[in-house]
Amino acid sequence: MAQKFPCLRLFLISLLVSFGGSFHFGYQLVLTNPSQGAFLNFLHASFLMRYDTDLTPQAQKSIWSVIVALLFVGAIIGSLVLPLIADRVGRKNGMYISTSLMVVACVMSALSKSITSFELFTAGRLLFGVAIGLSLGLASLLLSESSPKQCRGFVSMTTGILLQLGIIAGSTVGMQIVFGSDDSWPMIYWVEIVPLIVLMVSLPFIDESPSFLVANGKEHEARNAIRNFYNCASGEVDKVLLEMKESQQFNSKRTTLFAVFKDNESRRGTLVGCVVAVGMAFCGIAVINAFAVKLFQDVGLSIRDASIANIGLGVVSFLGNTLSAVVIDKCGRRPLLLIINTLLIVSNVLIFGLLYSYRELELPALGYCLIAVIALFIFAFGMGPGPIAFFITTEMVSQRSRSAGQSCANITQMLCRGVILAIYLPLDGLIGPLSYAILFIVPLTAATVLLYFYLPETKN
Repeated sequence: MAQKFPCLRLFLISLLVSFGGSFHFGYQLVLTNPSQGAFLNFLHASFLMRYDTDLTPQAQKSIWSVIVALLFVGAIIGSLVLPLIADRVGRKNGMYISTSLMVVACVMSALSKSITSFELFTAGRLLFGVAIGLSLGLASLLLSESSPKQCRGFVSMTTGILLQLGIIAGSTVGMQIVFGSDDSWPMIYWVEIVPLIVLMVSLPFIDESPSFLVANGKEHEARNAIRNFYNCASGEVDKVLLEMKESQQFNSKRTTLFAVFKDNESRRGTLVGCVVAVGMAFCGIAVINAFAVKLFQDVGLSIRDASIANIGLGVVSFLGNTLSAVVIDKCGRRPLLLIINTLLIVSNVLIFGLLYSYRELELPALGYCLIAVIALFIFAFGMGPGPIAFFITTEMVSQRSRSAGQSCANITQMLCRGVILAIYLPLDGLIGPLSYAILFIVPLTAATVLLYFYLPETKN
């Protein structure tokens, strides 16, 4: 029971659950990045056919920014209903719902091209957001509650690792030479249905969260789940089961989304989790995920070179996330998060300086310096706030408040990301690189200072 790494079954389940959840979040975050030109052309053609209106390039970008941000509006809705789904039908059964919604959203998005309807595409992106908000929360709850505390960080980190694989996949299929052209972009969504079907077929073979089963009086099923997740003998199963029962007797009444702020312990853990989410959202990752290709083009790179560099960023982030999964249960959450946040602040100062310098000097070499700094930023993000933000709240609150606390953290993250994506392009058009400094240096610094004083260590 003192293993630092999960058993093979738990490891494979964590990969599978994350493959059906956070993978698609990463995929959706970036697929609009290299293929933005094709989507803008589709938006223009659809608007012209339906409303006989020829949109200006600036109007296209403004409308497209809102459509991109709708993913996070939907995720907020999904996070709001997370406690209801998670506590009523369970973590595992809830994933049937979120996965089904993703399949429907993929079909809607792909078919919007055939009928030239940007409205259907917009609705599909909103629905996808709802499903992602649900799946991220459900996966975090299931993995956190099903893993031994000694390797809980490693298991929870698979959420971030699969998110980075989704980013690499989305960056690749969204390239113009793959499926990012005017004619073939619907294939981006047909391809995405494949892993969703794999998850749906595999879910019947995955156990429900033992904590959820104990809370609902299903002790026999809970024993089997503990035995499978922990890979332990009957005597150890009884010990784990007793710990869960004692914890739930102390925290017998589940806390609702808004009542979580009435209890001092739950309120503190939830608020600290929300600060982690704010720092993650306002570190600049949302803009780099959505507009990295544009940033690289702004400093002189061709669309081809910018797209290749964008894929490289995904690979770098994956490496950072993988390294973090190995070290997090050794060094702890608090030092890792504080050190990495500080490194991200320094990286953002350098990114702002390079963007501003290129605007003034237009030296081609600055573009490649920007790629190097953003690569450092992405690697650091993958080691720290990227994956940690998805599970740290579940470790700071009790069983009764876990789904509500995680829901609040998810809502905070998605709200911040949505606001950033909606305002970044218009603000960048008004004040240029200064917009990057205002949005991503000041808020991250404030969040890091708060975490220094209030973030506890939750290892073990």
